[in-house]
Amino acid sequence: MVGEQALLSTEIVNRGIESSVFILLVYFMSRLRPIYLINFVCYRPDDELKVSKEDFIELARKSGKFDEASLEFQNRILEASGIGDETYIPQAIWSPENCSTMKEGHAEASTIIFGP
Repeated sequence: MVGEQALLSTEIVNRGIESSVFILLVYFMSRLRPIYLINFVCYRPDDELKVSKEDFIELARKSGKFDEASLEFQNRILEASGIGDETYIPQAIWSPENCSTMKEGHAEASTIIFGP
């Protein structure tokens, strides 16, 4: 009889601990977590860097670096991605030789990060 009481007492304690852990788990999983928006800024380049999809494909064609299959693939990507006709491209792509250097990349990155 005493052994059964000890076993019953242990089961009650175990059930209490399990219930407490379950309740705490449900509480921590269901509580709302705060979301902090630190700083939201959108960079808008100069309008001279704006290009339409057709102009972009024409620039790629004039560069001589892509065959027709690559140009068709780029055109499909432009259509599927949702890029509009007022998309901006880097100055290096506009240049006739279409050759980007570290200096141009650094200038582009610093313009985007720190502003013009």
